[in-house]
Amino acid sequence: IQLLNAEHNPDIMLMAARALTFLADVLPQSCSAIVRHGAVPAFCARLLTIEYIDLAEQSLQALEKLSHEHSPSLLQNGGLLAVLSYLDFFPTGVQRTATATAANICRSLT
Repeated sequence: IQLLNAEHNPDIMLMAARALTFLADVLPQSCSAIVRHGAVPAFCARLLTIEYIDLAEQSLQALEKLSHEHSPSLLQNGGLLAVLSYLDFFPTGVQRTATATAANICRSLT
């Protein structure tokens, strides 16, 4: 998770984001640990200041995986703003992921 903030090396940040996304996908029980150790603010930061499009898209996919069970944490860490901020900037498939993530976050409001 610390590698998500390795600003000096975008490839390391991308690989860290991919590893966490794949971990959350293959082993859903790991999502609690990913959230608890502070990945949500790091993923949100990658979406709010898009420097590398691949990293932003990967961060969005990771947040989508986490939004199924941990949407309150995403909401507390600014996840809703992060996934919707540059919605029109992404291709259609990524926009669908962003809106699905936003819908999952909004479900926690009730």
